[in-house]
Amino acid sequence: MTLLITARPRYTWFRSEGPAIPDMAIGRHVRLIAGANQECGCPEEEWQLENGAPLLIHFEADGTAEVVLSFFEDQDLGTTLHDIPDMAALREAAIDWAMRAIAGQAKGEWL
Repeated sequence: MTLLITARPRYTWFRSEGPAIPDMAIGRHVRLIAGANQECGCPEEEWQLENGAPLLIHFEADGTAEVVLSFFEDQDLGTTLHDIPDMAALREAAIDWAMRAIAGQAKGEWL
C-alpha cells in the first residue's frame, strides 16, 4: 500500500445541494454520493464512516482504487488498493483500510 499525506486534497470532494440522502450502507457506514469525477470521468463515491469521517473512493479503469480519508480540513491520508475482484469487495476493502487508519491515528501510529 502507498501512503499519501497531503496538505491539499488531490481530488475534489463531492458536495451536493442540501442534505445528502444515503443510498447504500455497509454496516454503519453510508454512501452519500456516487458519480463521475469531473476531471477524468472515473466513478467516485463519497462515504460517511460510522464515526463521521468522510471517505472518498476513486475507482480506476484498471480495477484499482485511490482511497482518500480526510482527518482534518487540511490533512488527507490516502492509499491505492490493488487486486480486488469486484466493486463490492473494493468498497469493503476501502472502508476496512480507513477504519484501520483511524484506529492507528488515534494511537499516534500510521499505517
